Parts: sequence; C-alpha cells; structure tokens
Amino acid sequence: MEATVAADDPRATQRRINTLHAISSLMHRDVGAANEMLAQLGDFLRVTLQRSEDQEISLKDELEVLERYLSIMRIRFGDRPLSRTRSTPRCSKHRSRSFCCSRW
Repeated sequence: MEATVAADDPRATQRRINTLHAISSLMHRDVGAANEMLAQLGDFLRVTLQRSEDQEISLKDELEVLERYLSIMRIRFGDRPLSRTRSTPRCSKHRSRSFCCSRW
C-alpha cells in the first residue's frame, strides 16, 4: 500500500522529472556523464521499487540506497561535497523504516 502512495506522491514525481531534466541538460555538455547519470538513475529507481515493499530495511541496505542516490547527485553537481556516511558493523544490522525508498 505504501508503495502505491509513494508512487502517487506529486513531490516524488517532481523530483524524478527534475532529475530527467538535469540529465537532458547535461547531454549538451557531457554525453558520457549524462549516460552514467541515466544508468545510475535507473539502478536507483529499480532498487527503490524493489525495497519499497519492505516495511523495514537494515541500515546497511538503507546506506546502499542512499549511496546510489548520492552518486547521481555527484554527477549532477560535480565535485562539490554533498555528504559523508559512516556506520559501524554493529549499527548496520539494525532495522527501521526506509527513508530513501519512501521518498522516491
């Protein structure tokens, strides 16, 4: 049910459209980077759709989804630092509701 609600979220749709627009703009400057960004977006959306069915997700899996998202943003914004993630092996097993999957 939540996957359906997330799919109908207009803000999520707007974020997807913005990302596609950024890829389109990048095509005029750097076709290779645009191609990479499109591939990363496809991977990210595939993973978020697969994992959106899960009520809870491990921190390790959540960080993997976040890293996929950040790889898209790194291509989009270049070398500007966006974030850093760290976790301990002990924390990576903890489960909680997925933030990344529920917002995209």
